[in-house]
Amino acid sequence: MGEVRSVTAKCRHCDNSDTVLVNNADYMRWENREGPVQDIFPKHGDAEREVLLADRGGWYVCWRCWDVVFGDDEEEEPEEGLFSKEVNPFPDEEA
Repeated sequence: MGEVRSVTAKCRHCDNSDTVLVNNADYMRWENREGPVQDIFPKHGDAEREVLLADRGGWYVCWRCWDVVFGDDEEEEPEEGLFSKEVNPFPDEEA
């Protein structure tokens, strides 16, 4: 099994931090700009991919603060336990 990388972003509004675990090889592909975040990390949700984008861009607003900062959208709130579910960073390998 390959290495796992922990990626953390701190919300600019509430100072809470969110962390996502990803396959290090996939992260290196992302860092080398070998594809869009949704293609390299398809099993991660939108909020998790925002953490990855913040790691690259340096600016992050967590899903809990999004509507407060940017206004209410037509979309519903993310699923409860968004970051508590475990995503296997190695989907091709058995756990």
